[in-house]
Amino acid sequence: MALRNRQPVMAMGSNDYLGLMNHPKVTEAAVDAVRRYGTGCSGSRFLNGTLALHEELEERLAAFLHKEATIVFPSEYQAILGAISAVAGKNETVVIDTMSHPGIVDACRLSFAQVQLYRHNDMRDLERILRASTSRRVMVVAEGVYGICGDIADLPGLQDLCHRYQAGLMIDEAHAFGVLGGRGRGTGDHFGVDNAANVVMVGFGNSLATTGGCLAADGDIIDFLKHHARPLIFSASLPPSAVAAATTALQIMQEEPERLVRLRRNSEYLREGLRTLGFEVGTAQIPLISVVVGDDMRAMALAHRLHAAGVQASPVLSPLVPCGKAFVRVTSAAGPTLSRIDEVLDVFASAVQTMGLLD
Repeated sequence: MALRNRQPVMAMGSNDYLGLMNHPKVTEAAVDAVRRYGTGCSGSRFLNGTLALHEELEERLAAFLHKEATIVFPSEYQAILGAISAVAGKNETVVIDTMSHPGIVDACRLSFAQVQLYRHNDMRDLERILRASTSRRVMVVAEGVYGICGDIADLPGLQDLCHRYQAGLMIDEAHAFGVLGGRGRGTGDHFGVDNAANVVMVGFGNSLATTGGCLAADGDIIDFLKHHARPLIFSASLPPSAVAAATTALQIMQEEPERLVRLRRNSEYLREGLRTLGFEVGTAQIPLISVVVGDDMRAMALAHRLHAAGVQASPVLSPLVPCGKAFVRVTSAAGPTLSRIDEVLDVFASAVQTMGLLD
């Protein structure tokens, strides 16, 4: 719940998927860490920025993700930036999806590698690129759940192609962690292909209710990244409060699997309600829902009307998406009751009638 002119607004653009941002155990862990360690670490991980808190979180994440090791970064943006810029060198190629998050695009620009794009989630086009590549080494980077459009990656297809063409695979699980799979481990868990990727990036800003990110991989890869990932080496360490919050949120996520059940129930209920109103909303069973409007100005107008009625949602416009494909993005979470979701649907229904959106 947010505030608009001191009035409550339903935050339907939040990525707090499991409803842990205001959980008393999470907030108390953050406050306790500030009391014990202060507000920051006053240095990078290589100086005085590594506490027992950081190491505990890394061990817990490695065990949960079924990886040998992890390394925690100050943000998920820096994690993906550090991974790609460190691993991809001269005479090498990074292959990315055309709908990749801008953080992945920026990381490729900072690397010394050649960059190629394949059509969104199109394994035939990816194979065409891999087959023709003459690079010394190729790395494919994909998102488990694409943050822009909400599609789920074809991880089995990616795994098969990378194995056949001896390419590395990195998966950005920012929007899949805590959402997909039987225990919320992400896309690999969802498809039953754990350890399909050589490197996995997890962001803390969604299901773990705080800031930060981590990379998970085999121990030798993590050791390499510790000494070559410049965003890690030259940034102040993740503050103790965020580390403690993420550790506690991970523990709650494991102890309360019913949150994942409620998240999926709410997501499907909201998606089906919007579909019944006549909106194009896609079929992926995830909390990111793209309410397709088409025209940029109409998407902006819908977002403004929703906000005026007490529902916060985010317009996504060109050039982030192709012209004529603008949408308003709403997200579901484990917290709201079905009656609260009905209130959101009533606001959308009113907008449909007054704006003539679906004429």
